[in-house]
Amino acid sequence: MLGNLSRYAACFIAGAVVVSAGHAATPYLSAKGTFATSFMEALSYDPSKACRKPYRPLSGADKFAWDSYQRDGEQYLTCIKAASVADVDFATAAISEGYGKAVSDFLREVKGGY
Repeated sequence: MLGNLSRYAACFIAGAVVVSAGHAATPYLSAKGTFATSFMEALSYDPSKACRKPYRPLSGADKFAWDSYQRDGEQYLTCIKAASVADVDFATAAISEGYGKAVSDFLREVKGGY
């Protein structure tokens, strides 16, 4: 699934750069998850910051506790998926804005001459 998300993100970002280059990022978007870099500058991502992970019931818990855990687990998975999609949108907007700014800055420099 992560491979599919990466391919989706790459295609989405490439399409967004072409379609919306130069447009400002939507101000109400913000990262839902946590982005971090390691010592070797590898980017990692954790979408769970925006979601509440359910606690597993004790081994002797009744059926209601296990049913609640399953329902809460499904909501948690839905939440992290939604957070990931929102963060792809956020990253796409930020990349598009940066790309558009770099292009317009360069073109302004070229047109300005010496």
